[in-house]
This record gives sequence, C-alpha cells and structure tokens, in this order.
Amino acid sequence: MSLTKRDKFTPSRTPYAFAPATFDGERVDALWASRKHGETVVTLGSYRLFSFTDRDASDFDSLLSVADTRYGGNWMFRWDGTTLLHNPEFKSAFGGWQSVTEKLDAVLRGFPEVPVDWDGWYYREKAV
Repeated sequence: MSLTKRDKFTPSRTPYAFAPATFDGERVDALWASRKHGETVVTLGSYRLFSFTDRDASDFDSLLSVADTRYGGNWMFRWDGTTLLHNPEFKSAFGGWQSVTEKLDAVLRGFPEVPVDWDGWYYREKAV
C-alpha cells in the first residue's frame, strides 16, 4: 500500500495531510479526517513513513510514494466539533487543551481546505 495525493476530499476514505517541516527521518505530524456516527471528525497525530521495498528512500517526498501504510497514524487528539478526545499515551497538550481545541476546530470547519503549512490530501491505496 502507498500514499497517493488527490485533489478530492473524501472523509469516508480517511484523507491525510502532513506537515513536511516536522519530518524527522521516521515520523511526520499528520492530520486526518474520518467519519464517526455520520459526522466528520479531525484527528491530529503522527505518521510513520518507511518503506520495506525502497531502502534508499529517506526524505519526505520520496517516502510518500513508497511508504508502507498498513499501520496508519498514531493519534494524539480527536475533535468532532464538541468533544476533544486525548490519547492517554501522550502527557501534554500543545499549548493547553483550549489551544488544541481551537486549532482542530479551525481545521474541521475549514474542510475541505488543506491547512496552511500542511500537504494533502493523501489517501492510502490498497495493494493489488
């Protein structure tokens, strides 16, 4: 499976946006949309980019097209417009709960636009 960039925003297919400036050689900050109980929600977390097939790919751009995507993202926060869920594995919020809620609310209300400084929308393609 790989990641393919598409112009169309389809929350039911879990589109991802990445913050390329946060790529550390293994992980990158990620936002993704999904549908829960008929509503669109936004999730903030990280995404591990690696490839089993192309060991020479090491920069963000080259890894996107060959990334093994079986494991998806590691979520930190999920926002549905009224409730903020926090993954207990992460100890602190970025600038406090209010700040996280405001940032995610702006992303949720801004869909289908890709947030500034993020690159999206990418979709996981199934292996054939």
